[in-house]
Amino acid sequence: MPPDTISHALALLDAGRLPDAQALCHRILRQTPNHPAAHCGFCVPPDSPEQMAAAFLEACNDPDRLAIYGRNARH
Repeated sequence: MPPDTISHALALLDAGRLPDAQALCHRILRQTPNHPAAHCGFCVPPDSPEQMAAAFLEACNDPDRLAIYGRNARH
């Protein structure tokens, strides 16, 4: 399996390696900013409640962006 694929990230998740899967997903999204998956949610570090709170507030204040993310997540 190629090392930088969503399938590999899912395999890492299945193996219980959440931090590795998150790091891989962040790398994939940075490398392919025009991929629909790059615009279907927020990426925040798992150990940063401040960034999670900021992303949540940003989401609450931008329903149009959430609608775009929702459409992109379905593709």
